Amino acid sequence: MQIYEGQIQKPDEGDIVIVVAKFNRTITDRLLEGALAKLRECQIDENNIIVCRVPGAFEIPIVAARFAEMQDVISVICLGVVIKGETSHDEHINRAVSLEIAKIATDSGKPVIFGLLTCNTVEQAVARSGGAAATHDKTAGQNAYIGNKGYEAAEAALEMVNLMPRLPQSEGDVPWNTLSDMFAKAMMDDPDDSDGIYDTPFEFDDDDDFGEDNESDGGFGDWDEDDDDTGVFDDSPLSFLPRKKQAKRGTKKSGKKTSKKNKKKRK
Repeated sequence: MQIYEGQIQKPDEGDIVIVVAKFNRTITDRLLEGALAKLRECQIDENNIIVCRVPGAFEIPIVAARFAEMQDVISVICLGVVIKGETSHDEHINRAVSLEIAKIATDSGKPVIFGLLTCNTVEQAVARSGGAAATHDKTAGQNAYIGNKGYEAAEAALEMVNLMPRLPQSEGDVPWNTLSDMFAKAMMDDPDDSDGIYDTPFEFDDDDDFGEDNESDGGFGDWDEDDDDTGVFDDSPLSFLPRKKQAKRGTKKSGKKTSKKNKKKRK
């Protein structure tokens, strides 16, 4: 049995970003203090801690996404408070922000920590933004001190930063840039010659296909005289296309040829 588990400890390198909302600042400042307290406990250098304040919780994802794209950033901690009011406004904010934060994490492959309080009352928010917790285990007893959620968010960030390199390498889809490189090599006449990256594997006869010498048939070779009625010529440069596309591309020209034949018959 294989077990993967991260440790809450100082990372070898990299920056940790805290994106914190200013709305309900009395509460969010306490969350920020808790997060900073945990990072300092683990001896994170002040130069490796970045704090960015945004107007409210809804503005957190766009800023978190920007930082998650930076190479030196190893984790982003998102802190904010949304308290239920008389309308359903809080529900829309909570849903949108939580989904976006999860998407940023999966898209970037970096720990993006959800440290938002979604409370029904101010009292609940105050209770969850206290000092550094003695214990975070809710099963420890009814009167257990749950503590500061900013502190816990920083703990989660450090543990995830330590865990990610331990995990097996992903065997998911091939990255797009790798696919484009593979396609480019397949299209090249000489795989070792980068100048041929846009060479096509399809060969055309300049005289029959696109030449100016063959004006009688518009420079597109002979017409398809078979009974499949596709309207496609035998030596067409479109012959590499699927039959449906051939028929579609040849329909207009075929109509002109039929029209000429009808004129000859009437004469």
